[in-house]
Amino acid sequence: MSDPFQAKLVFVGGSPRSGTTLVQRLLGAHSQVYAGPEFDYMPALAALRDKMVTSVENGCISAIADKNIVDDLFRVFVQTIFSAKAFSAGKSVFSEKTPSNLLHFRTLLDLFPDARFMMVVRHPYDIVASMKEVARKHRQMGKRPPAFCSDVQMSAREVDRYWHAGFEAALACPGRVHIVNYEDVVEAPGKAALDMCRFLELPEEPDMIRIDQADFEATQTGVSGWYTQEQLQTPIRQQGADGVGQRLSPAERAVVANTITVSHPAIKLI
Repeated sequence: MSDPFQAKLVFVGGSPRSGTTLVQRLLGAHSQVYAGPEFDYMPALAALRDKMVTSVENGCISAIADKNIVDDLFRVFVQTIFSAKAFSAGKSVFSEKTPSNLLHFRTLLDLFPDARFMMVVRHPYDIVASMKEVARKHRQMGKRPPAFCSDVQMSAREVDRYWHAGFEAALACPGRVHIVNYEDVVEAPGKAALDMCRFLELPEEPDMIRIDQADFEATQTGVSGWYTQEQLQTPIRQQGADGVGQRLSPAERAVVANTITVSHPAIKLI
């Protein structure tokens, strides 16, 4: 039985530009879910936890703490922060969306046995094309683009890295990791929303697809260079799935195809 003093946790992850924000907006339109801006620190906390557990196992800090103590402290810290926010907003579920959560799903699955996880995937051509656009916007603002947006091959390698971690976690815990295809959300948002509700064991709410009418908090830093406020208020159907690879040249598409090594039936691949 779940603890009534703890919010149910959902972790959303996916490679940058795969559609994690769209999924978070959809979740946040459900009456029981708080789905706000990125907490940002989950990947760092997961990495620190792994480092401390390794130190326990190799004897460096085993005289002070064991794995159970380390895990309990991290779990209570995160659960307390997220539950307080969810309950203050009148919600019973807290959804934390940071794209790089996906790189740490295996750790988070271990730390939060009652949590649920969503991996967002999208056609790699469109992910890479979107990363190119992010780089252009950053340069236009006089800012240095993220390293993974610096060129097509770097972007494709980043997608491949995320997918390796995510599909490994999904294979290890199939009942707890729900794979969400961006194209499916855009083409059939009602079905996608229903699948999410069933996965999270939440009542179905058909109106949750009207994300343009739902509140969505976004930090200013999370918008600049990545999204405009207008984009964060756009209905699902108006967003549309990009024509696969339309913004990439044939040579760029070949680079992506030759760089991506992960194959999975959930992805509408090359």
